[in-house]
Amino acid sequence: VYELEPQRTRAIVLARDYRAVVYSKMKRGEALDSAAMGWKRSMQQSEALTSDLPVQHVLRLTYEEFCESPRSKLEQICAFLDVEFADSMLERGSRESHHIGGSPTKFDPERRTIALDRSYEHKLGEKELRRIREIVESSARGWGY
Repeated sequence: VYELEPQRTRAIVLARDYRAVVYSKMKRGEALDSAAMGWKRSMQQSEALTSDLPVQHVLRLTYEEFCESPRSKLEQICAFLDVEFADSMLERGSRESHHIGGSPTKFDPERRTIALDRSYEHKLGEKELRRIREIVESSARGWGY
């Protein structure tokens, strides 16, 4: 894509805390090691896909930053894309939407706001956290986790 239109190509890379991702996948039946390797692969793929782009064409964000400051992060995304920000961007539409992957809660009509989920903090034990960290360490460090 970049080779076809380098001046217009932009990449937004959104990362989420590996512990939250692994815990979410484990809740759905995936094994700890497999879930951790999946997170690590995703981060490596994101890096590989964006490493050749000019720095000013790549925006790296974390899910946690977005949840903690949705307005300022969305304004940052809009500025990056040269798109005008509108308050309506922070609202969850009530009509049917097309979704690609992600949490099943996106279909819950009661969940109307952006909220940080840190349930993993009380669900993963020290041994599990240590094992996950062993698997993802280098990639996690690059994102500040």
